[in-house]
Amino acid sequence: STDGQSWELIKEAHWDFPVTFRSDGQVSILPDDVQAVLFPPRPARWLRLTLLEPFPGRSWTVAELDVFGPASVGPLFQTPVLADPSSFAVAERRLRRELDRHPESDATLRALRDLYRSQGDAERVAALDRLETGRFSPSTRLDWSFGGVLDLVGYDQKSLGDRDLELTYYWKAQGRMDRDYAASVHFDGAGSRFQADYVLGDPAHRTHAWQPGEIFKQTERVTISPDVPTGRYTAVLGVWSPTDHQGLRLDPWWHPAKARDLFRLDVSTDARTARAPSPP
Repeated sequence: STDGQSWELIKEAHWDFPVTFRSDGQVSILPDDVQAVLFPPRPARWLRLTLLEPFPGRSWTVAELDVFGPASVGPLFQTPVLADPSSFAVAERRLRRELDRHPESDATLRALRDLYRSQGDAERVAALDRLETGRFSPSTRLDWSFGGVLDLVGYDQKSLGDRDLELTYYWKAQGRMDRDYAASVHFDGAGSRFQADYVLGDPAHRTHAWQPGEIFKQTERVTISPDVPTGRYTAVLGVWSPTDHQGLRLDPWWHPAKARDLFRLDVSTDARTARAPSPP
């Protein structure tokens, strides 16, 4: 800033590709305890540094800050003012950044909505409500509950052409989970079976880290092998724990099944997949 009032972002640094200087003056991109943030020279009188995300497992401090430029009359630096990391401005920027980075989960969206609600900003709360409705409303609604732990809210399906199908599942955490879960998806029919299993969540955000009420949208691609005979197949879905290989029962508690028919799929003679009809 040149006036201490209006600010311009000149650099957003990420630790995943740090640039540092070794003792011999050479540039290194290996992880280190020091990171040099490089940018073209700019005229300024005020500098502001904002922490958006700490390095995992590390506390974050500024031990030494060097700024190079021509000398001026009077003291070069004033005592820095530390921003409150829980302030509205910092929290909003961090959540907005997370919202863009992780569109598959509504956890950040809900946190940002709570932040705006605490400020009485009804207009932005309504805008986030519309965003959540558009982003997390499946075309086929199911509301299946597995073991009082997970809900399958619904799914989207799209044919990608020759023997390829895209399925997007909408999962919702009923509460905190102490383990990671996987979905068992198999297609039965025409005297044959093929699998399309997957682990819920992404590698950095499995079900044990999901927040109560969080909706996670996961897209999986199903490729049907040329060896699969033509005919009608039923997709059957269940939830199980890779830790102990135990499946979750469908609610209500007296329901005897651990899996349920999801939809039917036709594999035709010209090796093209037909659109999946409504759930049986």
